[in-house]
Amino acid sequence: MEERSSITRFVSLGMVVLDELRLPNGQVKHNCIGGSGAYSTIGARLITSPSKSKEIGSFILAGHDFPAEILDILRGWGLSLVVEIDRNRDSTRGILEYHDEAFGRKSFHYITTPLQPTPRSLPAELLSSKSFHLLRAPEAIRNEVEELLQMRKEAGLEIRPLLVWEPLPGQCTHEYLDAHITACKSVDVFSPNHLELLALLGDPTFPFNPRAIEACADSILHSSQEQASVLQAVVVRAGEHGCLTVSNTGKKWFPPLLSPDKVVDATGGGNTFLGAFTLALQVCGDVEEAAIQATVAASFAIEQIGMPMRAIVNGQEMWNGVRVNERLEIYRDSLKLRS
Repeated sequence: MEERSSITRFVSLGMVVLDELRLPNGQVKHNCIGGSGAYSTIGARLITSPSKSKEIGSFILAGHDFPAEILDILRGWGLSLVVEIDRNRDSTRGILEYHDEAFGRKSFHYITTPLQPTPRSLPAELLSSKSFHLLRAPEAIRNEVEELLQMRKEAGLEIRPLLVWEPLPGQCTHEYLDAHITACKSVDVFSPNHLELLALLGDPTFPFNPRAIEACADSILHSSQEQASVLQAVVVRAGEHGCLTVSNTGKKWFPPLLSPDKVVDATGGGNTFLGAFTLALQVCGDVEEAAIQATVAASFAIEQIGMPMRAIVNGQEMWNGVRVNERLEIYRDSLKLRS
């Protein structure tokens, strides 16, 4: 039996995917941990001390072939981990292929039927989480939020959790703008990347234009708040340009922590950012502070291929050979110099 925390602060309803990585040099790596569920969970875990790691919940729908060594890695993160195995199904698997030496152009497709968690999948200890990361299409998000809140009500959980929504890239087109605005009313934070946001507003501005992105984020926020809405903020993830937070109290850009030459593979960086952002916002209640912690967490996801590596060195937890708080201090100092 997995040890549990009396409090669960974060759960992602994204999937854990077993990726086959096809690298530019022809090398193929099998059974690599991927998917929005895995990366957002590592984001939340990165900004959590080992003593509180059980406050991070993780639910995995797995097939009969889910590797034991992957479960061992996930257990090593110290999560409140729940794995439901369907002996009659294959695990969620995909092929992620890189098409250039810079790891910029890539393609992905599933090679098995995805096993998608829903609120009804969650055991009671994860259903009670104080925050959730969601990756869905706009029509699905409204149904999922309604289902989640109803199930929590039936379980006697009256306090509304923090909900952070990452949209599906394929539906971020102007055709679905109204659907996204309507769905935003059901969540606390909406977080597209800058290309998705511009595509929604029908303004794929190129080259990068911060003012255009701010205008689009403002439009989404204020349009969604015209009627009954819980939307607090729009947070735009902009890769090498950093991130933008837009709320009723103002807007602010945050630079990335890593310079472009330090980024090995950006895969999962946005998911990692959102996992950390969701947890940090739930804990501190401040959008800008959450963005700072999320930026630091994302840096650990993109400086290698695959997940960051955890180790205990001289009694201290290290990720990729660095203490997270040390990198957080460096980033805070850099922000002071810019102000």
